Amino acid sequence: MKMKRVNGIYEENLKALFEKKLIKNNYNFNKIPFILFGAGNLGLRTLTGLKKIGIKPVAFGDNDEKKMDTSINGIEVFSKEKIMSKYGDNILIVLTIWKGSTGKEKRVSTLIKGLQEFGFKHVVDITKLYNDYPDTFLPYYCIGNPENVYSSEDKILECYKLFDDVISKKQYYEQVKWRISHDNWEEFVDVDYNTYFQRDLYELNENDIIYDCGAFDGDTIRALLHKKLCFKKIISFEPDKNNFDKLKKFVEKQESYIQKKIQMFEYAVGNKEEILLFDATGDADSKVSNNGDSKVKSITIDNFAKENPQNIPTIIKMDIEGFEREALLGSEIIIKQQKPILAICVYHKQSDLWEIPLLINKISDGYKFYLRHHVGDCWDTVLYAIPKERRKIKEKQVCVK
Repeated sequence: MKMKRVNGIYEENLKALFEKKLIKNNYNFNKIPFILFGAGNLGLRTLTGLKKIGIKPVAFGDNDEKKMDTSINGIEVFSKEKIMSKYGDNILIVLTIWKGSTGKEKRVSTLIKGLQEFGFKHVVDITKLYNDYPDTFLPYYCIGNPENVYSSEDKILECYKLFDDVISKKQYYEQVKWRISHDNWEEFVDVDYNTYFQRDLYELNENDIIYDCGAFDGDTIRALLHKKLCFKKIISFEPDKNNFDKLKKFVEKQESYIQKKIQMFEYAVGNKEEILLFDATGDADSKVSNNGDSKVKSITIDNFAKENPQNIPTIIKMDIEGFEREALLGSEIIIKQQKPILAICVYHKQSDLWEIPLLINKISDGYKFYLRHHVGDCWDTVLYAIPKERRKIKEKQVCVK
């Protein structure tokens, strides 16, 4: 009875979000001086957008001493001490730091609080600026125009009913709320660092064949080996050449019996066989992009599995920078016929949070759905779709040589 009551509360709260009118806060960035605090990639992206609309920040702020008193595209970089002495405590600070962090000290709410405690009276996160100029800045990962959330009310409420436990329902509600208000940063505290291989949801076994889509530099394999988790084989897909080279070097350093269990392919995965433009950054941000500077081969999981019947996946992990929906469409046959466990990132686009669970459920109704945060501030949010027969909790298993 208590569990039903808790579930009902989150459903009621979710419905209540759509009963309120969307409140737009216009900060008049084109009329008041402001600082961009964070002279990294996000700061540079923001400055580039501001220049397009004819707005110029008075300076950058940063905590990195190496950046002090330098300039970025003609904008000087100052410490917070110098900003305070030069512009006073009334200057508007726009935080241009937003990146996945396992430590609380680097989360948005902590950084804002730190600047406020230092003495600045007006500190806002990047969403306030981006929402004022959506045509210039949005979408950006899961930051999108809140109006799009309101127009997706029916889908969002339908998706909520798919989740199987209270943790998922709570986190789903918090994520939807954030996509509307962008204010509840401090609510993202339920972080579980067991990314992709959730022992409370399912157990790997010695027969599991894992498709690692978006293998990066071998980080998922590294986690598997570190935790001594069971598996039969890993099939890794990584289209970025620099990342693929890192992946190969990592695998080549492993013991021979591990190397034999890993196959690597320099492919993207999508909904059809084609050549795609690709933004090859050589890091975790590599992605399919119309503005890409290189070309990569894209395959479908369905075709790959058909051509490799000895390697039919039992687990599919996807972290492919916003191309997850396309890759799932290219996996329909496997999902329908084999029902592999799916661990799919749903934070790269605003609507992935509800569109991807609904898509999987449309392909096959044999799944239970779970949502988990693995890093703070909306990063590394993963959807777990687990076939009912694999939703078991077993005694701890440790695989040995």
